[in-house]
Amino acid sequence: MANTAAPASSPELLHGTIKKVTSADTFVLQYFKNKVPHERVVHLANLVAPKVAIYTNDMNQHDEPMGWECREVLRKEFIKTEVTAEVEHKAAKSVFAYIFKGHSTEGESLNEMAVARGFASVKEVNKKNERYERLKELQEQARTAKLGIWSDNKSTKVREIEWAVKDVAGFVDSYKGKPLDAIVEGIHPSAAGIRAYVELGGVYYYLTVMLAGIRGPSDESGIRPRAIYFLECGLLHASGIQLQLDSAGSNGQLFGRVKHPDFDIVKLVLINGLAQTQDWSLLSMEPEYVEELRAAESTAKQERKGIWKNYKETVKADRSQSTAKVVEVIAADMLVIKDSSNNLKKIFISSIRPPRKETQVAYAPGKLTMAQKMFQQPLLFEAREFLRKALIGKNVQVQTDFIQPKSDLYPEKVCCTVTIGGKNIAEQLVAKGLASVIRYRQDNDQRSPYYLELQKAENTAQKSGVGLYAKKDPEPMKVVDLQGEPIKSKQYFSSLQRSNPLEGIVEFVSSGSRLRVYCAKHACIFPFLLNGIQCPRASRLDQNGQSRIGGDPFGDDALMFTKDQCLQHEINMEVESQDKNGAMIGKATIAGKNLAVELVKVGLATVHHYSAEKLHYYKDLCNAEELAKKERLRLWKNYVEEVKEETEELIEEAREDQKSERTVDFKTVHVSEITSEVTKFYVQYTNDREKFLEMHDKLQEELKNTSIAGPFKRGERAAAKFSDGNWYRVKIEKLSPKKADLLYVDYGNRGECPPNQLQRLPAFCATTPDVAHLVNLAFVKMPKDEEEVLAARKVFAKNVKGEVKMNVEYSIQGEQYVTLHVDDSDVGRELIADGYAFFEPRRGERYAEICKEYQEAMDKAKNEHLNLWEYGDARDDEDDRS
Repeated sequence: MANTAAPASSPELLHGTIKKVTSADTFVLQYFKNKVPHERVVHLANLVAPKVAIYTNDMNQHDEPMGWECREVLRKEFIKTEVTAEVEHKAAKSVFAYIFKGHSTEGESLNEMAVARGFASVKEVNKKNERYERLKELQEQARTAKLGIWSDNKSTKVREIEWAVKDVAGFVDSYKGKPLDAIVEGIHPSAAGIRAYVELGGVYYYLTVMLAGIRGPSDESGIRPRAIYFLECGLLHASGIQLQLDSAGSNGQLFGRVKHPDFDIVKLVLINGLAQTQDWSLLSMEPEYVEELRAAESTAKQERKGIWKNYKETVKADRSQSTAKVVEVIAADMLVIKDSSNNLKKIFISSIRPPRKETQVAYAPGKLTMAQKMFQQPLLFEAREFLRKALIGKNVQVQTDFIQPKSDLYPEKVCCTVTIGGKNIAEQLVAKGLASVIRYRQDNDQRSPYYLELQKAENTAQKSGVGLYAKKDPEPMKVVDLQGEPIKSKQYFSSLQRSNPLEGIVEFVSSGSRLRVYCAKHACIFPFLLNGIQCPRASRLDQNGQSRIGGDPFGDDALMFTKDQCLQHEINMEVESQDKNGAMIGKATIAGKNLAVELVKVGLATVHHYSAEKLHYYKDLCNAEELAKKERLRLWKNYVEEVKEETEELIEEAREDQKSERTVDFKTVHVSEITSEVTKFYVQYTNDREKFLEMHDKLQEELKNTSIAGPFKRGERAAAKFSDGNWYRVKIEKLSPKKADLLYVDYGNRGECPPNQLQRLPAFCATTPDVAHLVNLAFVKMPKDEEEVLAARKVFAKNVKGEVKMNVEYSIQGEQYVTLHVDDSDVGRELIADGYAFFEPRRGERYAEICKEYQEAMDKAKNEHLNLWEYGDARDDEDDRS
């Protein structure tokens, strides 16, 4: 039987598109397999071409002669061309093949074309065939014609390459905004930049340029490879690419725009969710173009593309504009407005932060007043003043941008853009360096719709060196606060009276006739009472700050009237007299109107004839009162003839202790009960315990067989059984038919029981003083968070077990404030030092030393980020805006 030869195996064919031309004999071929893009490095079989330099760390690579010219011809002709590669043999990461244009091996051969043009030479091989012989023939023709690598001057065909720009800033200044022809050699690993050659004056600069306006996807997103592939498809080795430099980063990075003749690559990556806008790099762009980029990004978000696959759209506020009147400037970012329905509303100016550059002013130890806090920060005061002069009492346009939800630390914030006369007040504030722009996470949409304009204004302020960006800190404002300082107030009275009339700013209104005024001329702030009138007392917040209590009829109306008329307005004053507490008394006019007369005219005040009859405007007051009576306005609506003329209390009694030395008289006590506030607790004096135990034992005997009970009333003393079966003295705090709420007066704890289980106290102990005494922990303030309070309570309870030493430091409204000591350790100070509580300062020379120790304890906790201070300054916003 004759031998039959095995049929020759068909050569492997690769169909794809030329993605990159590395050199005249090496290409990157892109093809799809199961709809997934793949790429393969393909070398022209049997050929060798001069190599093009590639970037290395030593930056010392050079082209081989004619390498760049040969590659460039092939790049321009064949990039993105569909080809068929017939594989001749394979290497580890590449193949050697004959490449043909088109979808079959019938097309033009790139191998033959490269040899015929003198772009490559033919290798010497042992195994020769018809194709090889054809290549040799073409090589001889090219050699004879001295084409390409066979030319006589090929040694001069080597590029001068600058692998790194030495003076980046100077380079950008020279070429900023100019279109530069570029050849993109690669994509930056961040998927937000390119690496490209730019020829300038015969020198090829190898530049890494980050695309202005965008930031690439994070590595964790898994989108970055797709983004790189997308950019490669659009830019790699493409013709007609131009580069426009915008700026240089502090680390020497170049930022610019890449322009393709057929499309905007930045818009495309944004609209496909392969990048996101980068706020700061948008600043140098035209506003119209920025809006286009924002719109492209918004489209990707809405369609949940790429990095926005799991995007959750925030609930947007109604951005319709409304007109409102500004009635108060609380801070540089916080206003109180009155809407068309006369409702007051607190709003925040979107995306800005008040200045925080403080200057230290020496005030007496103790808690700072609002005035002192404001004047300690001159920039904050300047910002407030700018807004006050521009907005107070004026109608503005308010657009709600977003609503920041309530958190554990902060209430809900309504954030708005405020404009007056068509100008954004936030932009003006930032441009003067009186506020900074808040930096947001890139995925945070809750920001001002004019965020870019705010950033540009901030750049202007930085370049101008104004406000926050001034080289020199502002001079501290040495303003004296006379509130609660009767002696110091009397010293100022004469100079204030001599300077009549005075100009001032109303900083606070506490009632219809009581103001606090800042006088810049005398650098002081003081209480000011309207002379000759009596206003109804306004209500006040309860201890919890939740509801309003007390107050006279129309007291709140008078307060609101005066606030509306003069709060944060400039007024003219005449200081006429002074009360015993140091408050100035006199006449206040605003816009030419006497404020006291205006209050009387609308029925919100009555004439105090005794003090008014000597005033030169007494007749005006009487006429105004008669008019109010005639119109039956407010206080006069029922024609009440007898008008209560008792003088309104002019100012809260000063409680600051004037002694110069602190009294230390330790008493031994037991802490018997700690309330939920922690700083309030009950103590038993050790000296009383023996007598108490005797009384307690006798009480058990007396009530052993008794059955006589009530009835009882709320507030009465009685005996009640505790869970241990013993009788204890109690005070009935609340009583209903089924339940009595009790305070155990000898321990301080609370409980309840049915009323029929209470017993009358025997005579021997019915009038005996309570053994448990309610006291407060001095110089200590608890946090507001319930969990943090519980943690502090646990530590405090552990530290006060057994006997402790107690010293009464001061009293407020009958309540004693004490310090506790265990083994020479101050319990309150240690609670602060361990970060479980805040320091509550107190004024007075005698407290200076102990306040210093407590302040140092809090500074220690703050610096070591202990407990409350774990995430930074725990009281920053809370204190600055209280």
